Amino acid sequence: MGINAFFTDELGASFRHRRMSWGAVRKADKVIFLRVWEEHFQEKTASEARTVWILVDVWKADTPGSFGYRERQGHVERIRAGATSYAVICRHKVVKDDKWEIAGFDCEWVYPIVGLHDEDGETWAVLGSRINVAEVAPGVAGHR
Repeated sequence: MGINAFFTDELGASFRHRRMSWGAVRKADKVIFLRVWEEHFQEKTASEARTVWILVDVWKADTPGSFGYRERQGHVERIRAGATSYAVICRHKVVKDDKWEIAGFDCEWVYPIVGLHDEDGETWAVLGSRINVAEVAPGVAGHR
């Protein structure tokens, strides 16, 4: 199953643009699911929370006019306002001109975004313990 089908069929959240979107919002309950790169995780000590980059100012400079960047800014604003959100972990492959494409993704687990942390032009998502995808599927009550 590809990532587009996973988001649509398993999470109930369709991308606004199949190639350029960096996340999606499930229409029924406004839950946000963000695609994040495994390589952007910051491992912490046992007493610290796990974090992942979700927005970096340099990305805007590297991709002027990027649909995905602008859409991610909106997702981050909604998360700051309290929207329920989860990270879907993607692995990358390098393609032409050092661009990344999705090589694979974790279709069993998502990570709840329990907070945001800003530092030096970077926005990091603070992640809770992983949750089985079945627990956040459309129509399942009590997620987050």
